Amino acid sequence: METSNYNLTDAQKESCAVSTMRDVVRKLSLRDGIPYEEALLSFTSSRVYDALFDYGTGIWREGTDYILNLYDLVKNKEEKI
Repeated sequence: METSNYNLTDAQKESCAVSTMRDVVRKLSLRDGIPYEEALLSFTSSRVYDALFDYGTGIWREGTDYILNLYDLVKNKEEKI
């Protein structure tokens, strides 16, 4: 039996994704000691950004720490290629 029901509109999902993105970018900026604009550009250039706004992935439901960890994981893998 499913305990959660995510029958939200795309507008509601987008609102969650945007809010999460803002928090992730703020944390990234503070953590890495870079300007917010630089953190924003870095995050929006990543595959994690694309996944966050692909509502089928469900990533929009996750918290900022999860998204930031995913961003770091993907970025580290891309740097090794």
